[in-house]
Amino acid sequence: STAATGDSLIRTLLGVTCIQTDVATMLLEKLPEFMDATFLVPALEAISNMNLDDGLKEDVVKLVLQQVESADVEDLPVLLRFLLQTAVQANATWVVRELRKNLNFISGSDVRAAAPDRKQKAKVSSGSSEASILEALRTGLRFHSTMCDTFLKEIRNVCSGTGNCGSEHKVVDIWVLLVVHSFGGQNHKLVESILRKKILEEKLTIKLLERSLVAAAMLPFSAFINNLLDYLDGFQDNQLQKLFEVFSSLAVTACRQDEPQQPDGDDPGRSEMQDQLHIVIRKQLSHADGRFKRIGIIGGVTLACRLAME
Repeated sequence: STAATGDSLIRTLLGVTCIQTDVATMLLEKLPEFMDATFLVPALEAISNMNLDDGLKEDVVKLVLQQVESADVEDLPVLLRFLLQTAVQANATWVVRELRKNLNFISGSDVRAAAPDRKQKAKVSSGSSEASILEALRTGLRFHSTMCDTFLKEIRNVCSGTGNCGSEHKVVDIWVLLVVHSFGGQNHKLVESILRKKILEEKLTIKLLERSLVAAAMLPFSAFINNLLDYLDGFQDNQLQKLFEVFSSLAVTACRQDEPQQPDGDDPGRSEMQDQLHIVIRKQLSHADGRFKRIGIIGGVTLACRLAME
């Protein structure tokens, strides 16, 4: 194939020591032309394996970042993975801010998906594209503590006392939280703390969470969502209502997404998330302590109201 031929040619040329520098320079100069071509993957892979000086690395990162906003959806995972794995301490904050600005993810349920902005091709709407982007985030951030820490710092500071209130949270913020949480380690509890705080301060809206946690993203990260239910006894009534509104909406959304895929004999009207909510609500309602019954009542009424809207 053309892609295989291009990959083989680039690797062969880079193996010739006397022309390696010239080939590297050519790849950098021609990189914008590769963005919609079959040479994109081998070109970026070749560049990432080169021992470039800091100046050339900075040029490459700038070139790739310039392509993110207008890139075809199928090219985004390659660009994203490259940027995450190539970024260093000196440019990590800049890379994260540019990615948050230019990556605009939307789900199939978002009305804007029906009429995409042709000037911003980096809007993802299909389930397969969402899965590819999530996998790129996972592989790009795994074992890269600098980028994980930088993303978490930027997300935590959005519209906070130290952040820019002119900025808003995006789908990519939720996805990064999900991915970093799945790694475990020292950031596990930090991610849960950030998400709880953002929800209770109403910095993360129900609509944003619904767009972010569609079926493609929810199932692999169900433990992340369920862990939040372990902290219910510390919330006030209005906070509990907000939290149950979010999870009830997510449960219904997951049910709607999964319904066509239910095997014969399965109940198409339920989802894993909804089952988990039922378990939590029944557990709280049956508790002897009135504080926990209060949680069950608020959760049951909130879920019932959300289901009644369907």
